[in-house]
Amino acid sequence: MPQIRQYSNREKFLIFSRSPLTLAYVAEGLELIGTKYLQFTTRISREQRQHNIVTFESSDLYRVFLMELQHGARGL
Repeated sequence: MPQIRQYSNREKFLIFSRSPLTLAYVAEGLELIGTKYLQFTTRISREQRQHNIVTFESSDLYRVFLMELQHGARGL
């Protein structure tokens, strides 16, 4: 979290985890420090995942993208 806080004004972060529970903990931490994030998980509909990709790529508001590891293997 300290690195995200320090660099999120000029960098974007992709955070991968095999565990959805770990991503939930990271999401909670991001909320506590006031950092906007998006998720790409199997719990989200295909349409919403596509929307989140476009939003993350084009928005300066969302600086962190949380992804299940299996999706990272697909080159996203």
